[in-house]
Amino acid sequence: MKRLTPKQAYSAVRRHLTPDLLKPKYRKLVQDGADKRTGHCYAASEAFYHLVGGKAEGYKPMFLSHEGEPHWWIQGPDAKVWDLTSEQFDTPVPYGQGRGKGFLTKDPSRRAADLIQRATKGKRAMTLRTKLIRLAHARPELRDEILPLLKEAAGESMLYPETGRPWNLPLPGNSVSYTLAELQGWVGGYIEMIRLPGNMIMLVNEEGLMKRLKPNRPASQLARRPIVGPAVVIPSNLMK
Repeated sequence: MKRLTPKQAYSAVRRHLTPDLLKPKYRKLVQDGADKRTGHCYAASEAFYHLVGGKAEGYKPMFLSHEGEPHWWIQGPDAKVWDLTSEQFDTPVPYGQGRGKGFLTKDPSRRAADLIQRATKGKRAMTLRTKLIRLAHARPELRDEILPLLKEAAGESMLYPETGRPWNLPLPGNSVSYTLAELQGWVGGYIEMIRLPGNMIMLVNEEGLMKRLKPNRPASQLARRPIVGPAVVIPSNLMK
């Protein structure tokens, strides 16, 4: 596993906290307007812990119950608090009341492993996509030629979060097509479909404007219209 500095791991993990990683209870809360980091504390802390070297480097998982919910964070070797999801709470977390508590498994859980993969892989492809998107914005007459290159650079399917870099989506769970639940999980609610050139489609949150989701500049450049909230770009044959 690629080792990251604490600051690198903190930023990389937080950048990839998306609704598809949430349990249904927390996904519903986020869909209803809760902070997008709600419900991510366990997997985010676990991913951070492994990325920075874990116990061997002096890091320790910490736990307490706050505002009626279990909460996890990591304490560094210098006793510094690394809380990747504190924004989900209305009141400050009383870290002094926390206690050390081991994770359920020695190896990263599925959700943590997914976060680790997102945080450490695909940098070259994402850099290429950024360049291609900028080129498409600057030279709209080349858009039809650029879309196939974007598809190739992305490994075909991409998620554009509201902030941060886009990342490659995993293959469909059934290896044939994405389910409605998977797609709704990524955009955080009911989906609206936008057709793109090259047999590609973009899926966004149908209620994004009503929920006042943040503008998504890269997705807007691709769609050539204002887009808010996370956006998924996939080949049309991967959606039933």
